[in-house]
Amino acid sequence: MLSAFGFGTILVLMIVLRKKWMSPVVALALIPTISCILAGQAKNLGSYIATGVKGVATNGIIFIFAVCFFGILTDAGVFDPLVNGIIKLTKGDVVKVFIGTYLITMVGHLDGAGATTIMIVVPAMLPIYKKLNINKLLMCIPMCIAIGVENIFPWGGPPLRAATVLEMDLIELWLPLIPVQIIGLIVGLIIVIFVGKKEKSRLQAAGQLVDGMTCIKDSQHRTPEQVALLRPKMLLVNWLLIIVVMLLMCLSILPTVAAFMIGAGCSLLFNYRDTNLQKKLITEHGTDAIYMSAILFSAGVLIGVLNQSGMATAMAETMIALVPASMSGLLAPIVAFVSAPLSLLFDPDTIYYGIMPVLVETAESVGVPGVAIGRALLMGSATLGTMLSPLVGAAYMQSGMLGVDLVDEQRVCFKWCWLVSICMGAACMVLGLFA
Repeated sequence: MLSAFGFGTILVLMIVLRKKWMSPVVALALIPTISCILAGQAKNLGSYIATGVKGVATNGIIFIFAVCFFGILTDAGVFDPLVNGIIKLTKGDVVKVFIGTYLITMVGHLDGAGATTIMIVVPAMLPIYKKLNINKLLMCIPMCIAIGVENIFPWGGPPLRAATVLEMDLIELWLPLIPVQIIGLIVGLIIVIFVGKKEKSRLQAAGQLVDGMTCIKDSQHRTPEQVALLRPKMLLVNWLLIIVVMLLMCLSILPTVAAFMIGAGCSLLFNYRDTNLQKKLITEHGTDAIYMSAILFSAGVLIGVLNQSGMATAMAETMIALVPASMSGLLAPIVAFVSAPLSLLFDPDTIYYGIMPVLVETAESVGVPGVAIGRALLMGSATLGTMLSPLVGAAYMQSGMLGVDLVDEQRVCFKWCWLVSICMGAACMVLGLFA
């Protein structure tokens, strides 16, 4: 029964969001609540929600201060030289912009922190997409693929969870997957080039293809209010501030939320001394930040209800029971194939600590090594599916920074992420990693 309520909650939520019958804040808060009440667990609803919201609270606070930090620096004109430089380097070529987004994401995600990667890539690249009339929704494709493939690095969360369940050395689990990751990145690059060419053709057909050099000249035309906010003499100071904030995060000197809090305060203090202007800028940039943070906290309701009520565990057991005994020997390839879609139904902890132990036990009973299941799950679960999952806070952070709906990201991006996942799973089969 709990399984039915769990699947029903996810299904209704997806339909409501895709049809846009409710805003994400309303749907994420109310639908799980109603499901929990109907499941007869109303008395525990408060504790479920508190646990779920607590889990996403940090990301919500980070988002508020990060949006203010980068928004204030954008007003000051900090990113103009970078944006114009990238446009000159790519000569405004749409395909090269997509490739650049992919490569910058790869470099930015070497530390394995999705939130940090988003904060690095989106402020740098989104203005370029806007200036060149590129559909900003497509920016999620190179980002999601690069982040997903690199989530398999041993310092990422998914391999750590898998190695913990398998009780094996983390490096031993990861080393055989290096060629698989390389294949995934190559397939991802091919997809990014294809998407870039398709978008370039669309812009040409619509007469919206912009010349890069003209784009740079046009970008100099600002309103008097925007010109008044520019701080060209503070360019070096502002870039040093960005570098310091990033180092504080990447080197774990300060928690991410603390780094952005301090960064936002310093950006205002250095560039705009007038307190009324400071208040105005915080209000302007804080409006969108508060809305997206509200979505994050509402997602905490869904996460809390599914995990704490036992719905997620029941859903996992139901899915495992659906695998015929005759196909147990093919369990690893099957898991690899469905691992990316699993991310849309379960949070990473449920996948690795709830579903994986049962799968491992089932596989080992028919002679399939447990490590094969672990590697199969890594092909998509909390890797290539993670930035599109309604159960992962960073996914909302990415859609919020891009200014798009998560359901639209899923519609545009998921097929490509799943394709990369399938190709990596096939590579594992060829390399004998599922045997």
